[in-house]
Amino acid sequence: MSLEGFPTLQPAFTIKSGGATERFRIGNSSVGGGLVAIPFYNGVIESVPNFTPKFKFTISNGIDYVTVDEDGKHGRFNVKAVLTDDEGRNLVLSIDAITELHPDVVAIIEGTPDAKSAPFGYCVEQLKFWVGDEVYKPLESMYFVSSQRFTVAEDGTAGAELRVSRVVSGI
Repeated sequence: MSLEGFPTLQPAFTIKSGGATERFRIGNSSVGGGLVAIPFYNGVIESVPNFTPKFKFTISNGIDYVTVDEDGKHGRFNVKAVLTDDEGRNLVLSIDAITELHPDVVAIIEGTPDAKSAPFGYCVEQLKFWVGDEVYKPLESMYFVSSQRFTVAEDGTAGAELRVSRVVSGI
C-alpha cells in the first residue's frame, strides 16, 4: 500500500493557557454526563517560526465545557476563547478535544488541591478560528490538530499547554 496522498502536519503555533480556579458543575445534560464549565482568564498563543500568518495573541477570556463518557474512560471538551493581538484585533478560537481520564487529568478537572501537571500523551484536539480581520483571515481556511497536556501553575490555577499543527493535504 502506498502512503501517497496522506495528509501531513506542519507545526503552526503553541498555546499556554491558565487562570482556571472555578468549576461550575451543571450535571447530566443532553450534551453528556457530568457537564462542568471551567472558565479561564489568561494565556498566550504564538505562531512558530516559518508559519504564516505570524501572530501572537493573548487570551482575553475563555470557557471549557467538559463532559465525561458514560464508561468514565474519556472526557470530551468544547472550548471557546476570545483572543486579542497587540493592536486590539479580536478573534475566536474553537476547540473540540478528547482525553483519556488518567488520574492526573481527573485531579485537574475536578480542582483537587494536590493536582499536578499531567504529561503529554492523553489528549488530542481539533481547532478552528473565527476571524473578522483580513490579516488573520487565512486561519479560517486551515484545519488544525494538537497534542495537549493539562497544567497546574505554582499558584494552583489550572491551565493547558498545546502543540498545534496545521493539517496539510497529501500529494
